[in-house]
Amino acid sequence: MRFFITLSALSCILLFSCQKESDFSNTTTNTNGNGGTNGTRLVKMVAKDGTDSVVSIYSYNSSGKLIGITATGTDGGSPTYNSKTIVRNSQGIIQKVVMKDADLIQVGIDSIEIKARYDASNSRYTGWTLAVDFGSGIQKDSIVFIYNSAGKVGTESFYSDNGTGSYHPYGKFDFTYSGNNIVTKKSFTYDQGSYTEDFTMTDELDTKSPPIVFGIEGLIIDPNEIAPYYSSNNITKETVTYPSDPTETLSIAYTYNSSNKPASAIFTILPYNQLFDITYYYQ
Repeated sequence: MRFFITLSALSCILLFSCQKESDFSNTTTNTNGNGGTNGTRLVKMVAKDGTDSVVSIYSYNSSGKLIGITATGTDGGSPTYNSKTIVRNSQGIIQKVVMKDADLIQVGIDSIEIKARYDASNSRYTGWTLAVDFGSGIQKDSIVFIYNSAGKVGTESFYSDNGTGSYHPYGKFDFTYSGNNIVTKKSFTYDQGSYTEDFTMTDELDTKSPPIVFGIEGLIIDPNEIAPYYSSNNITKETVTYPSDPTETLSIAYTYNSSNKPASAIFTILPYNQLFDITYYYQ
């Protein structure tokens, strides 16, 4: 099973429930390295679903770059925990991300390390690699970023080596943009020489600033999610269409603070009638 799917539990930490592979937590759980000041830097996020609650804490270095995310709380009444440590060089470029999760620790995996690839000559990330030892074998995965003519990531291609000694493609995401916002995300699975569409996510956005802007770093910090906080504005509605399954929608209603950033939000997922309350805290 490809790594994108095996880590799906991690992307459900804040929304407590996985649906299909599209996973609406893709729009809620992430943040990035461009920290703000004067009450605009996100330091905590609290997600609630009934009696379940998860608190995410964000930490930064002296340059305002994100270096850590830790999430603790309860999921389905049981304790949950995960963390990401973001290692940067002196220029602020991500070198690696070390991820820990309670579920992985229980199966003997202390941590997973993602190593970023960066092209200094073109000043941009080109992808990442990882290797996970499951005891019965080592799973190796690699992602390649393919840039479009506007200098944005147009395609995120996935490759895997499941013990054969060589990498082979297993899927991709194609992105389209409106300004600095990603407006469509298409998922494809590769099989026997061709790509088959899994789903398409279409985003509608407001004109205000998100809690934090990941940009391309989001594709490295949260590799199991689909462009979290890449865009310059907040997603207000996300529609997921499938070739054969019913359409799903995520609607988000925000309240904003004096800096025009979200202070709180209510997430509504249909057709499942799921509601989640999110509160954002800044310094």
